[in-house]
Amino acid sequence: ARIRVPAIAPNKNPVEAAAVQFGNTQGIPIDAATATGRPVVRSLQKRASESMGGAGIAEDFKARQAAAFSRVGDELAGRANQTRAGRPGAPSDRVSAGEAVQGSLESRINAQARVADRAYGDLRALEQQAQQMIAQHGGVRAPQGTAPPFTSTPLAVDVAASKQALRPVYEQLLREKEIVGVLQGGKARTLVALDALMKGPDLAPLSVVDGALGDLKAMARTGDLPALRTQGQASAAVAVKALEAQVTATARAAGPDVYGALQRGRQATIGKYETAAVRDRLSGEPAQVFQQLTSGKDVGLDRLRAVEQQTPREVPKIARAYLEDLLHKANAEGGFTHADALWAEWQRLGPETKAVLFKDRALIKDLDRFFLLAKQAAKNPNPSGTAQSMTILNVGTAVPLYVMSKMLYSRRGVQALTRGMTLSLSRRGRSL
Repeated sequence: ARIRVPAIAPNKNPVEAAAVQFGNTQGIPIDAATATGRPVVRSLQKRASESMGGAGIAEDFKARQAAAFSRVGDELAGRANQTRAGRPGAPSDRVSAGEAVQGSLESRINAQARVADRAYGDLRALEQQAQQMIAQHGGVRAPQGTAPPFTSTPLAVDVAASKQALRPVYEQLLREKEIVGVLQGGKARTLVALDALMKGPDLAPLSVVDGALGDLKAMARTGDLPALRTQGQASAAVAVKALEAQVTATARAAGPDVYGALQRGRQATIGKYETAAVRDRLSGEPAQVFQQLTSGKDVGLDRLRAVEQQTPREVPKIARAYLEDLLHKANAEGGFTHADALWAEWQRLGPETKAVLFKDRALIKDLDRFFLLAKQAAKNPNPSGTAQSMTILNVGTAVPLYVMSKMLYSRRGVQALTRGMTLSLSRRGRSL
């Protein structure tokens, strides 16, 4: 007799079906339960894999499947930081990725500081040239509205009104110095700059005024200067803005060389402090930096975007380290395990964070399908469905479990199951 067994339709869930298709194209062995998504098939498959005849077949299949998952996982990880020529990038871990970010930020800060130093050095050189001209001619025209109309100060800026407005800030720093003895860091630099400004004449050189202005703005950025943020000292903030306008106007009037040097110095200084702010937000050891940039649910997205803006070359290393971390968990015990946890962690990462880390939408889609396929392949059936599955398929008594295992754990068998098959029965026994 020839018995026609109806086909079992492939997985009707489009997302799971796409994951199965991805596995097929990547050479990952797909078992019947994963291909169909049917609980009854999974129950039957489990029974066959636990039988004396089918256990060896199932174990061999699972070993080949795990090896394929590891291979494809490595290939996907290599795409996360591949070279411009399309070659897989070097492996990375959370410590080396965190170190790369920290080191790159430090290098950027130092580079910006060097640019600022050169620019302000050029400004001081131009100021020195102006001083030599003053020595030759006896003076230059003073800023409009000041008396006398001529001055011996090179690139002079009128600071009379600003000095009065900045006096509360100056006195605050002096009192703090008296209390603690020695000021540190930005406060110390600001006090030195303000001291030169306050004790000097009302017409001060451009470089001196801009130096004091830069230190004041730096302290305001870090919150070390409350007087610039309180309502009672609003005049100090106004003075800072007025000083900036005066410095800019003086530089423009002095010519393109002076103005260009000033702008280069300012932009580099602003960039330095912006990069330092990103570095300061990434506190702790390198592994902690990595964790802050890959926190789930897009929690670390702002930090990650800031790092991308400052050091975009380091982002692919973070992405590669993230995947390497997941794959290490999967392969740590032999085989390819913890698929449920990997899928959950990948889902928890957050769509915006994935977009920044991996860039390539095709890679993100492939990773979605890869982790979902691993999760589906690792599913355990509901034991209560075992007997039911035998009845529904109506082949439990017709096909030995050894043959059933060969069918459920092979590509040809899965194709036969999903396309339909014919069983030939003879007096001697049954054959497929």
